[in-house]
Amino acid sequence: MRIDVRKEMAACVRNLGGVVLDDSLENPRFANADYWFPDYQVMVELKCLTENLMAKREFNERVSKFYAAWMRAGLIPQAEREKITFNLRDIPVKCAREFLEPIKRRLDVNVFKKANKQIKEMKKHFNATSTKGLLLLVNDGDYMFPPGMMAHLLARSFKEQYSSIHSAIYLSVNELVTVPGVSSPVLFWIDGVLPNREPVPEALRGLLQQSWIAHYSGLVPGPIYEILMENEPDVLANIRFTKQAPAS
Repeated sequence: MRIDVRKEMAACVRNLGGVVLDDSLENPRFANADYWFPDYQVMVELKCLTENLMAKREFNERVSKFYAAWMRAGLIPQAEREKITFNLRDIPVKCAREFLEPIKRRLDVNVFKKANKQIKEMKKHFNATSTKGLLLLVNDGDYMFPPGMMAHLLARSFKEQYSSIHSAIYLSVNELVTVPGVSSPVLFWIDGVLPNREPVPEALRGLLQQSWIAHYSGLVPGPIYEILMENEPDVLANIRFTKQAPAS
């Protein structure tokens, strides 16, 4: 059973006393954000990553072309197997940046830029210029973005743009990951720090996490195990999804 992320997150926000903006806005002439916490002066936009880039034929063809070019240039050794697998941390920085640039651009255009505009429009609508923006980013089937890669892309993308977003939380609802030192697959909740901006109040971020876990526990059978850890790069880099959609 897959949980309907938007439906259940909206229910969680209502339980917290937040405003689900689709409940209160009538035919807005702009793309609105999802939630509003007036007591904390925080606007929230929820984005779900559902399209698995790794299952796309054009993506795999692009990776093959990159890899062949890197081998011809002598940047990486010759591949010993037909199926290409590599860790970005194990290849030259030049290659990693070339590989990541179109992926970063995809996120910038389809996710970050849209979320920033939606929060900005809502701040204008409510005349709430001091309001902070929170991006809730849910991985719901795009296995291209384990936590370590997403943390890297968030840091790069938000370095000098998307100023209406002050904090980002990256989580999974239906997708499990393996974590070093943890015996069973788990869900993740990564409270990321964005560069060069004052974050959303920690009280609200913590309350959202606690409330979501409590809400989630009522949706699935059995106990819910919560693992708290520091957002350390070495830990995040070794978190992996337990499944990946096959390439087409």
